[in-house]
Amino acid sequence: MTVLSRLQISIAFLGLVIGLNSVAQEPVQIHFTEKEGLPDKEFYNVAEDSKGFMWFAGNKGLTRYDGTSFITLEHPEKRGLSVFELEVDHKDRVWCVNISGQLFYTDGKKLELYADLKDELKGSLAELTVSTKFITLHANSVLIIFNRKTGKKQTINTLDHSISLPEIIGDDLYLLYDLDVVKITDYGLEKAFDVGLNLETTPTYRPGTLRLTRMEDDSVLLYAVNEQLDITLYSISKKGFQKTYVPEQLKNKQIVAIKRVGNSYWWLTNKGAFFVDIDGTSVILKSHILSENYITDVASDKENNLWFTTLRDGVYVLPNLAIEKIGISEDRGLITRMAAGAGNDLILGFSSGDVVIYDTSTSEQTIVNLPGDRRISSLLYNEEEDAYWYFQDILSYTAPSNEPNNFKSLPFQQVSVKSIITLGDNYYAYVNSGNVVVTKDQFFNNKNNKEYSDLFIGKRGYKVIQTRDKDNIYIATVDELLILDKAFDPSVIKNEEGQDILGQSFAQTDDGHIWVVTFTNGLYEIEGAEVISHYNEDNGLLSNRTTVVATQGNDVWIGTDKGLQVLERSSAQEVFKSLTKQDGILSYDIKDIVIKGTSAHIATGNGLFKMDTEKAFKTFEPSELYLTDVIINTVEQPLKDFYEMHQGASDFTIRFNANGFRGLSNGFFKYRLSGYSKSWTTLRQGDNEVQFASLPKGDYTFQIAPVNDSRNPDNLISVSLVVSVPFYKEIWFYGVLGSAFMIGTILYYRRLLGRKEAQRTKENERLQLANQLTALKLENLQSQMNPHFIFNALNSIQDYIVHNEKDLASSYLVKFSRLIRMYLEQSRKNSITLDDELQAMRLYLQLEKVRFEDKLDYDIIVGDDVVLSQCLVPPLFIQPYIENAIKHGLLHRKDNRKLKVHFKYDVIHKFLEVVIEDNGIGRVATQAIKDAHPGFHKSFATQANDSRVTLLNKNRLSKIEVLIIDLYDDNKIASGTKVTLKIPNRTDVKDQA
Repeated sequence: MTVLSRLQISIAFLGLVIGLNSVAQEPVQIHFTEKEGLPDKEFYNVAEDSKGFMWFAGNKGLTRYDGTSFITLEHPEKRGLSVFELEVDHKDRVWCVNISGQLFYTDGKKLELYADLKDELKGSLAELTVSTKFITLHANSVLIIFNRKTGKKQTINTLDHSISLPEIIGDDLYLLYDLDVVKITDYGLEKAFDVGLNLETTPTYRPGTLRLTRMEDDSVLLYAVNEQLDITLYSISKKGFQKTYVPEQLKNKQIVAIKRVGNSYWWLTNKGAFFVDIDGTSVILKSHILSENYITDVASDKENNLWFTTLRDGVYVLPNLAIEKIGISEDRGLITRMAAGAGNDLILGFSSGDVVIYDTSTSEQTIVNLPGDRRISSLLYNEEEDAYWYFQDILSYTAPSNEPNNFKSLPFQQVSVKSIITLGDNYYAYVNSGNVVVTKDQFFNNKNNKEYSDLFIGKRGYKVIQTRDKDNIYIATVDELLILDKAFDPSVIKNEEGQDILGQSFAQTDDGHIWVVTFTNGLYEIEGAEVISHYNEDNGLLSNRTTVVATQGNDVWIGTDKGLQVLERSSAQEVFKSLTKQDGILSYDIKDIVIKGTSAHIATGNGLFKMDTEKAFKTFEPSELYLTDVIINTVEQPLKDFYEMHQGASDFTIRFNANGFRGLSNGFFKYRLSGYSKSWTTLRQGDNEVQFASLPKGDYTFQIAPVNDSRNPDNLISVSLVVSVPFYKEIWFYGVLGSAFMIGTILYYRRLLGRKEAQRTKENERLQLANQLTALKLENLQSQMNPHFIFNALNSIQDYIVHNEKDLASSYLVKFSRLIRMYLEQSRKNSITLDDELQAMRLYLQLEKVRFEDKLDYDIIVGDDVVLSQCLVPPLFIQPYIENAIKHGLLHRKDNRKLKVHFKYDVIHKFLEVVIEDNGIGRVATQAIKDAHPGFHKSFATQANDSRVTLLNKNRLSKIEVLIIDLYDDNKIASGTKVTLKIPNRTDVKDQA
């Protein structure tokens, strides 16, 4: 593996403090695994190219990360999956090798095969070095050198020689060859200088363990590992060599590499990564991180994020060495409250009801095990008494600050105290889940607080604060923001729109201004009782959902549900600086912020964090912007600089990206559409999409750029857009068309007037004849259908008489006579109401059920949208389909005969839908019976209705539709028939006559 990183970074000190009562501090780590999109968890190398892409060599191949997603590149001739030995050259090409002897490179788009060296390497994994002049591959017994200019290949047998991996110094490649420093040239190996180095021959050094690492002063560090994993270091220069002392903590570990990152050094092992300082004669251990991981490589990106690859646990990123996680014991539950204590103390309250006093100078912690197990709801350092007050949800305690475990119960016992302050003269102000109270301490334990309090408001409170000049008290309640004067008289503070401010935390800056964070309305700046500034997502806040606020001089720290921010007010211009998860803020559940000196302590749902206020906020310098998607009318387009579209199809969406770990998440980007508007619009942080709907005709230039990019002011995307209209929508076309129409109209009417009267007379005669013919056909069909039903009904009555069913015959005859009268009345009409149709239908089905000896179950369902008196249908139109379902479907079932008629009205399309469904034998079986019995009754009613539908539709704009579906069960056996009739509203007819 390569041992020299070409990336430059200034590494800050990493503290690792271990003691009997101390807690460890480590830089925050962000862990990438398969859940975050990595193709695997086994990686060997990491590097960054100049465009800001991060590259990983791993078990599944070569993977690229653009700050948003991971993509693995493949090659059709590649043997196996794994690749190793990442190198990025001066042309921004990324190189790698595999164990099969294939050497690949990519320019970022696709993987290219440079050379296949399977015969030379014979299955040995080669170590790769790429310089501006040469490419070298070193395996156990061979050194292969490619001249990049000529393509010439040299092969040097190293079987009987001691050789190290080549190292780049300046523009040249150097390596240790038989303990001499040699330089690679166009003609082979050339001795650079003799250092007189003589390695001990016992014990024997393991093959492949001689490595060089370039030092800050351009000397090199040689390290060698023997069979017992003992490591020997030598500092080599033209002046000679000297042995370098290695501390015991670094011995007896498997050394993967010693990497120089900028001017700092990382010792990579199977037991984590060690940050060391090397002064030539000794190695000084400064910190140890990721101790449970086998670290394979480390690299720094342009934003000074450190990337560590591991053998079995994916990739770790150290985004901010100025932010450390403090290892407070996690078995106490979540941190619920934090407050500043005496001196360097922090008071931490937990969901378990315990309290921890953390000394920020020594990292020592004192655990206070309170009797109750309710969560800590509030904490206070009472400076007058030099005592700590601990509030659980119900119980409360006090203890001297120098004896935090020597606690006793407070006489003040209130439920869920959320905030409390001392006012002097034994006065206190507090808020809890039900009250806002200002009172003297002798009345704390009085049950009737309202009687003995100077101020008592019966509503939930969240926070109380007193100004430093003692003139005012501010109280955030459940529904308003109050200010109290010295006499404790309350007034309500409204926002600029006259609305109540729903605050939940306060802080005061050195200029005396009060800062209020709200649940959903951002941050307010208040002077006295007046709102003087309001900050939200439109002018710099990451989110309007703010949780906590703290101050440092005149600067304001704000916790939001999308990150931590500082409003810098000390400079000439107010500036928001942000920290998100990509910067090391692993949780946005921010409980409290306490600032001591230049250290800010952040209590979150993910633990306690400490940050250097002067170094934590890194300057954001976005990578070069580039397009990722262009979509026109939901259709993805190829990426180019110019697009043309029609006005009716001009919905335009553009997406972009800026590579890097913080490429999109930490930057603000602005866009404009020149030709439509000259002003820039700022996107919300993290957004990478811009949409335009229905652009008007015109020529436009879409531009997007970082809001502030002093490093590269030309970093912008520019795309030309032309929105055109068809020629037939142009104004000139309408003029020509209008003139032609006028001329044509004049000529047309001159010819038409002579023929118009004759044509009108002829057309009237034709329409009258057609209407008469249609009416005659409808009347004829109705006269045919009525006798048909009468014949069937009389036949049923005859059956009852033959079988001596007199009562049934009498009842049936009465109902039959009523039904005949209805049919006679309806047959004289062109249309009837659905109410009339249903009366006749119910009477008909009652007769049929009697005839079937009650072995017929029917169900008539009328939807809520159906107005019976307003729906018109042709007379005697629906009944034949019901008759057909009974006679030809249900008749042949022995039992369980079911018929369902469902009426629904489609309000949008204005038609009545009638669904007639039976569970009969189906049309196929019925046809089989007909074929077997030639004399079987034919369905005259249905045939007549088919002809009738054709005639009715001649006079309708919206046609009557008939749909018949055969029903089958899961075994493909016929289970009935479903007929759907769609009858448009009668107002749709062309002729109502």
